[in-house]
Amino acid sequence: MATTAVGHFETTRAALDFLRKFQREDGKIPHEISQSAALIDWFEDYPYPWASADATPLFIIAHADYWQTSGDLDYIRRYWDALVRAYRFTAGTDTDGNDLVENTGVGHGWVEGGLLYPPHEELYQQGVWLAALEGMEAMATALGETDLAAEVRQRAIRVRAAIERTYWLEDEGFYAFATWKPDGAAAPELLPENTVLQAVPLWWRLLHPERARRALEQVGSAQMATDWGMRILSDASSRYDPLSYHHGSVWPLFTGWASMAAYRYEKPHIGYQA
Repeated sequence: MATTAVGHFETTRAALDFLRKFQREDGKIPHEISQSAALIDWFEDYPYPWASADATPLFIIAHADYWQTSGDLDYIRRYWDALVRAYRFTAGTDTDGNDLVENTGVGHGWVEGGLLYPPHEELYQQGVWLAALEGMEAMATALGETDLAAEVRQRAIRVRAAIERTYWLEDEGFYAFATWKPDGAAAPELLPENTVLQAVPLWWRLLHPERARRALEQVGSAQMATDWGMRILSDASSRYDPLSYHHGSVWPLFTGWASMAAYRYEKPHIGYQA
């Protein structure tokens, strides 16, 4: 997305071509590929290439972003099959039919360790999935794939409703981090943690406007915002540890997400602060 934004379309195509080369038969996109992968059996002997659930919807997002910025529909048409397979794979991870895609049995979303791990249905994952659906519908429409566009549109409507129904905490005024299954519980429970990860669907302007503005006040508060950037997790949480990679620390990436999200929902003081 960064190389597309600055007009380096050849670099973007090279990156997408590389990922597509290693797309799994079922449509899943690899999470990471070691520079020494050619010297070892990387894809069979190590867990890292298929460790994430988010790489696959992000693959769709990157193609849609490239097309919408460059106007190069021929590139999308040429590799449409890979995009459809990526879409089908991620859609298939909603195994219980509640319109939320899952991390359990598929891979991590953003959080890959620490006291917030393992999520069952991470809000971040729903955000990238909904953004992928919007991009998929736009590309399908442009290609004249009307039946698929209609299917994706209806799925996006259901996903959006499921996000609001599942994660929004009215009394607290933010979107919860995830559902999870503690200690092997049969049914998922809500993990009502206040994290900066809600800024990802907010960045793409995917959530209810009034609720989004309330959530951003939480993101911009001193519980999450420091003088040097955004924490992943509110310091009011019992799980908070400022030295933790995935339940406390400040990242420039989180700070950028929060800034983009704040400007999307007319909260410029929070965006400028970040």
